[in-house]
Amino acid sequence: MKIKGRASHAWHQNIDNTVGPRKPTDPNFPWIALQNHTGYYPMKKGTLSQTQIGERLMTLVKSHQSKEVAFAACARCLSVCTIRRLLSDDWEKIQFDNATTLDEYPQTIVAINHINPKAVSVIEAKWAVCLLEQVTAGSSSHNSTLGQQLRDILPLLSYQVVLRLLLYAEFVAHGHVICLNHVSQLEHLRLESQ
Repeated sequence: MKIKGRASHAWHQNIDNTVGPRKPTDPNFPWIALQNHTGYYPMKKGTLSQTQIGERLMTLVKSHQSKEVAFAACARCLSVCTIRRLLSDDWEKIQFDNATTLDEYPQTIVAINHINPKAVSVIEAKWAVCLLEQVTAGSSSHNSTLGQQLRDILPLLSYQVVLRLLLYAEFVAHGHVICLNHVSQLEHLRLESQ
C-alpha cells in the first residue's frame, strides 16, 4: 500500500524531531511522545479499519530510515505476526558487518520489547542489550576483558534456547568469537611463560 500525503511526511518528521539523537536504551527515550504521534496519525487519515491502520503503519515503518524509532512509535498498534515478519524481512538482507547495523537492529529489538513484549521476548531484548554493550566496548577493548565478556554472555545462554529467537545466530557467533579470543590469549600467555 502506497501512502502519500502530508500526514505521513509530518509523522516521519515529528518522530525524528521528538527522538533527536536518543536511542531506545537511553533512560530518557520519549516512548509516550512517539506513541502519541502514531495515535494522531490515523485520525488525520479519516475513518480507517484496524486492518487499514495496520497496513499504513507497516508502510510507515518500512519507509522510515531509523527502524528503532519507527518501531518504538508503532509497535503498540501492530500485531505480533506483523512485527516478526517485518523484523525478518527487513533484516534478512542486512550484513551484520558494520557498526551502524550492529547498533540499529538490537536497538530495534529493545524498542519493540519495551512497547510490545509479546512480539519480542525479554530474553531477546537481553541478548540485544548484551550485543550492544559488546559493540560499544569493542571485541578487543581494554575496557572489557574477555573474562568480563564471558561473564556477560554466558548467563544469557542458560535460558531455554529456541532457534527462532531473534539474534540467536548473532549471539551464538559472538560467544564463539569471545571464546576463540580467550583461547588465543591463553595460548599467547602460555608461550610467553615458556
